Amino acid sequence: MFQESKTPILDKNDQLEVYVVGYENAGESIIISIKNKFVGVIDCYKTDRFFQTVEILNSLEVTHFDFICWSHTDEDHTKGLSELLGNVKSSTHFIQPSGITFKEIKGETKTAKEHKSECEHIFTFLEENKVKCQQVHANEFTSLSYSFNVSGSSEPLTITIESFAPIGEISKRFSKRSIMDILSRKEKTRDKPNYHSVGLKIIVKHTAIPITICLTSDLDNYTIRRMHPMALKKNFTDNVIFKIPHHGSLNSNLLLENNLIHTFEHAVSTSYKISNLPNRKLLSDYKNIYQNGTLSTTCEKNNQEEFGIVKYNMPLINFDRNSITVDYFGDAGEFNY
Repeated sequence: MFQESKTPILDKNDQLEVYVVGYENAGESIIISIKNKFVGVIDCYKTDRFFQTVEILNSLEVTHFDFICWSHTDEDHTKGLSELLGNVKSSTHFIQPSGITFKEIKGETKTAKEHKSECEHIFTFLEENKVKCQQVHANEFTSLSYSFNVSGSSEPLTITIESFAPIGEISKRFSKRSIMDILSRKEKTRDKPNYHSVGLKIIVKHTAIPITICLTSDLDNYTIRRMHPMALKKNFTDNVIFKIPHHGSLNSNLLLENNLIHTFEHAVSTSYKISNLPNRKLLSDYKNIYQNGTLSTTCEKNNQEEFGIVKYNMPLINFDRNSITVDYFGDAGEFNY
């Protein structure tokens, strides 16, 4: 547990903003902000034409990050992340998967040269700047806590970030297999970055009704199947905002099959066109769970633009579930059957 200090005083009119960024073919990035008073980035991506993560951060006049989460090493969650490191401060929490190192990137022959270079830059930065930021190796029990004073209120506002994946069993299993391969002089076991993907539950609380946001990155059935039933219920039921895992892939459909997603106010999926994601039938199944919930995608307008952004706005003080508004930019829009 880490405790952040010397944070700015929040105004009663400040809003929590959540930006979910996706691109036409691939790519995912999420920004959470309270103006520039509290800023977190989960993953990053850019294309030759667009770098929407930086565009949004510049519009917010961001000069520091409270946290960065690099959920896993796949290119569509990584490209451009090294360019954000200039705003990492000593108080920044840099969240990364437990059990993954640069050797996994070097050993992956299918990884593009540019992607290898990006990952090497990030790992080198982390290795050479151990005191420049607070490195967090996330597993299913990792928790961060931030506390803010609120102008005109005696009650502090708290932001808690809890990771529910990767789970230690998986990291341990692959570490053991790698050791056995070395001892037997076999070719190294090919690990899958999705197995180490960091999942985050973010809880913002000032009054009796908390804002609960579940960010699943590329969580897939392999991990879902190995999660404790109590953890599944705690993290996946009754969220205000739910990021559909793995770009709406059937490889993550166990959340639906096990009836874990009972309600949500807002759900959102990014895209991965090369695999025809998000799967429209899966999205329909999500929508059928809660007819009054809003389901959005970053690619709902037939690729008129190269990117899509779903932006959620909600008051921090006197929050209720009906107070969330949604804005769409680029190709983003509400899901239509």
